[in-house]
Amino acid sequence: MKTRLPVLKAAAVHAYTALGLPIAFMALLSVFAGQPRDCFLWLLAATIIDGTDGPLARRFDVRRWTPRFDGRKLDDITDYLTYVFVTAAFMWHFQVVSGFGLVALAAALLASGFGFSNESAKTEDKHFTGFPSYWNGVALLLFWAGLPTDLNAVIIFALAILVVVPVKFPSTQAVAKWELIALAATLLLTLDLLLFAFDRPDPVLVTAAMIYPAYHVLSAIARTAQRSARTSGL
Repeated sequence: MKTRLPVLKAAAVHAYTALGLPIAFMALLSVFAGQPRDCFLWLLAATIIDGTDGPLARRFDVRRWTPRFDGRKLDDITDYLTYVFVTAAFMWHFQVVSGFGLVALAAALLASGFGFSNESAKTEDKHFTGFPSYWNGVALLLFWAGLPTDLNAVIIFALAILVVVPVKFPSTQAVAKWELIALAATLLLTLDLLLFAFDRPDPVLVTAAMIYPAYHVLSAIARTAQRSARTSGL
């Protein structure tokens, strides 16, 4: 029994990761039912699982005790559904985009498929290679912002391009302390709007919630361009 216990613990971690799959389905059903807030509450639950299953997997050494089961592949499948597929359906159903926007969503779906298949998506210096497909955040902020659908389509198409080009986006392990504070403040603000003001969010607060994500994208592009310029000059 003692030898089986670590295996059972590792299997439980994989089951925890897999909970994201029915959660993704429930989020999609919420889209079909015309319930945008419920959709994002389900996606919030999926994000919490995604943020906690990795430490659990390392804590219980799942690679050692379940060597024939690829937890990373399960995690990627779940993340693609929750971060990409469901949110693309959300943006189309709730008319965040329309017309040409369908092409932008198709580009996001294709680019993120390549992104999740990229074995070099995470670098040794704790950066992502390309925009890390945080489409759930993009969908929520664009839904609240109420921008013209054509402008939303341009934003989505531009981010889809950034998924597959070698722009280095820092993870939370590779940013300055003040950026972590800004990120935490943005997440808390977004959570407050999601829970308490989803239907009528304050435009000022929505704008504030968009500042750090916009900075994160633009600074990643700028830093990558600077590195490229220095390398070319050598």
